[in-house]
Amino acid sequence: MASPELYGRVAIITGTTRGIGLATAKAFLREGARVVGCAPAADDVPPSLPEGYVHHACDVSNPQQVEDLVAVTVGAFGRIDCLVNNAGVHPLQRPIDDFEVAEFNALLATNLIGPFVACKAALPLLRKSRGTIVNVGSTVGLYGQDGSVTYVASKAALSGLTKALAIDEARHGVRVNCVCPGAILTPSATGEAARDSEVGVAGAHGHGRGGGGDDSLPGFSAIRFHHGAGHRHRRWHRARVRREGRIPSTGA
Repeated sequence: MASPELYGRVAIITGTTRGIGLATAKAFLREGARVVGCAPAADDVPPSLPEGYVHHACDVSNPQQVEDLVAVTVGAFGRIDCLVNNAGVHPLQRPIDDFEVAEFNALLATNLIGPFVACKAALPLLRKSRGTIVNVGSTVGLYGQDGSVTYVASKAALSGLTKALAIDEARHGVRVNCVCPGAILTPSATGEAARDSEVGVAGAHGHGRGGGGDDSLPGFSAIRFHHGAGHRHRRWHRARVRREGRIPSTGA
């Protein structure tokens, strides 16, 4: 059902072929938004989504491709109201001794530099629409995780970027927020590498299993909340989204 807060709005959502990105794209479209989604060209085929969705091949670790994604959105719809930086990667868990500097740099290119470039490229349009940016972090960026020093560092840095950018952009009427989901068992998190991991994604929860399928919807609910008018009085907000769907809130 269309909603007044999303109907006719234009959103860029990265990583829309699976998990929270796909669930968010479907929900935005259902509520009347128009969505430009993306995934690397080598990734899965574009999802089958209804009218109003445009898919563009984009590897967010490549700054030029991210800038092209913004240009494609403006060319298709003439405006941008919301940017959801969802795409990210989580390497196989292991001790710091087994990580190479080049691998860490590659991870930062996707999990941190990609969102930075997307924000920078989209902000001239978002300032005109007084729009929103929602960065998808992780609860492990708040609390840490065994064998995940590079991933945790990237998500903690994304939270810091969110807070600093929210202060800068408040004067332009752009709201910048961070949603921190718990473990969601997307296809990439349940493959061979994850099964062989000493501490799997599901082990991040006390009940021994991660979220999946409709469990991605609490993440969408938090993303939608941050885009909606009901959140306009908050300069910055970090939502921790647990698998059960509770959203305890902290922030400035």
